[in-house]
Amino acid sequence: MGRPHDGEEVLLRGDPATGPWTALYVTRDAFLTEDPAAGPARLVGGFTVDRPRDVSPLRKLLAGGNRPVLDLERALDAAVPLRRAVAAEG
Repeated sequence: MGRPHDGEEVLLRGDPATGPWTALYVTRDAFLTEDPAAGPARLVGGFTVDRPRDVSPLRKLLAGGNRPVLDLERALDAAVPLRRAVAAEG
């Protein structure tokens, strides 16, 4: 879901080799830092495999064209609910 494009960074939540997983497609706000990989990671799409608990949060996070900034440590921890992986902006 969402609208990922070629070149988006793909981060895995869970391990495809051992069980359920979700691919999170993110883009970086490269213009904010000299190192694009260090910029905030904005969620632009997601794909789940056997992780139904990530489907609804992905839909809600991406609803209406939203591109929320993720707290990557939390987003990549499959034990943390995806809805709690949004970084506080401010």
